[in-house]
Amino acid sequence: MRNLLTVSVLVFYLSFNTHAQSTATTSHSYIINKIQQPESGQGHVQIIQDKRIDELLSKVVERNTKKGTVRGYRIQIFRENSQVAQEKARIARSKFVSNFDDIEVYEVVKAPLWRIYVGDFRTLNEAFRVYKKIEPLFPNAFIIPENIDYNKL
Repeated sequence: MRNLLTVSVLVFYLSFNTHAQSTATTSHSYIINKIQQPESGQGHVQIIQDKRIDELLSKVVERNTKKGTVRGYRIQIFRENSQVAQEKARIARSKFVSNFDDIEVYEVVKAPLWRIYVGDFRTLNEAFRVYKKIEPLFPNAFIIPENIDYNKL
């Protein structure tokens, strides 16, 4: 049972850190330190791991930081290539921003095609939660895989 807990924590730790949002030098240590902090009335977790795991995770975080993007998801709320596409895109953007002002909006134009994408989601699950909120206002919206800005995560 103890081995299962250790493996579960390690898998969680690895997945968390490959998608980390903070700096390359300190982000991966945070979760381990947090897990190992004793709390009254709770059990105690001690993680024993090879120091090469920390080195490897630091390299992954550093690489993603330098690259600037990681594979993630966005939601496409508008796509059209008509003569009035620019005006319709402006209306769709305004409608979205007035309802969801805390989510980033991206307008992509490759004349005559106009697209509007929203959000920077690391996982499909995150994108789906927001999609369910957007769907009533934008019934033709759908989730697409996209390179997203690593530093915004």
